[in-house]
Amino acid sequence: MEMMDGMGLGMLVVVVALLVLLAGAVYLGVRAGLGHRRREDGPQQTLERRFAAGEIDGDEYHDRLAALRSTQVGRFGR
Repeated sequence: MEMMDGMGLGMLVVVVALLVLLAGAVYLGVRAGLGHRRREDGPQQTLERRFAAGEIDGDEYHDRLAALRSTQVGRFGR
């Protein structure tokens, strides 16, 4: 009977160790995933996305793109 008690304790230790390893792997996986968040799109990328999605038509796209570029020229001294 004493041998069975020792095996039961050993099994418990193994199960707890596996749970700790699994929890650590999940924690590290989630933590690593947070570092790869998508960065914010700039104004031109947002405009391109809206045009591609059909939210705005070609005329509006070109008007807004021209306005965007004119503000960038003033800002960056081009």
